[in-house]
Amino acid sequence: MPNIKEVVSRIQSVTATQQITKAMKMVAAARLNKVQQQVLTMRPYAAKLSAILDNVTASTSKHFAQQYVEDRPVAKCLLVVMSSDRGLCGSSNANVFKKALSYLQQAGYTTPSPQVDLLPIGKKAQAFFAKRNFQLVDDHVALSHHLSFEHVGPVAATLTAAFLQRTYDRIVIVYNAFHSAAAQLPQALQWLPIVSTRPQASHTDATKDYINEPTRADLLEA
Repeated sequence: MPNIKEVVSRIQSVTATQQITKAMKMVAAARLNKVQQQVLTMRPYAAKLSAILDNVTASTSKHFAQQYVEDRPVAKCLLVVMSSDRGLCGSSNANVFKKALSYLQQAGYTTPSPQVDLLPIGKKAQAFFAKRNFQLVDDHVALSHHLSFEHVGPVAATLTAAFLQRTYDRIVIVYNAFHSAAAQLPQALQWLPIVSTRPQASHTDATKDYINEPTRADLLEA
């Protein structure tokens, strides 16, 4: 039987742990709310940007736009998998990895496959696919710490150049689409070649004659 001193010490230890845990919960909740507001604020911008891209690709000369929408035979595919840098986020990372492997299986690739290169964004993705002997072309494990155009832009430019130079015939991004704090749905989005993301019924908007400055060709190059 423990004596009174041991019982009191144990109670004090548990109380201190509860206080630390409560403080950690408050910090995590504040961070989550900040990121959630950023995601929800950016969503209308992303939707409008997608609509503009549809319009530009539909109204730009076929010869110029062809290089971005050309659906050529896939000799080499690049899979960009986005994950967190840390754990303690439930099944979020596991669902992304499962979606990536499922996409490869549905596309008819073995895992790993010499026809598929993988670009991990996040430490968890890098560790998961390196352990399974996938061909990793690069990694951006800390990109989520610097979510700005200055840091993301060069990555997008590198991927675009690789597609235009025919290093890859298809580039697919696998990520968690945010719906709520309790629900993120894994998605596999074909980034290049460009495919329309709009419903067929509203596709007529893509043919509207907008005034673009700079030119449509310059927008695609950007």
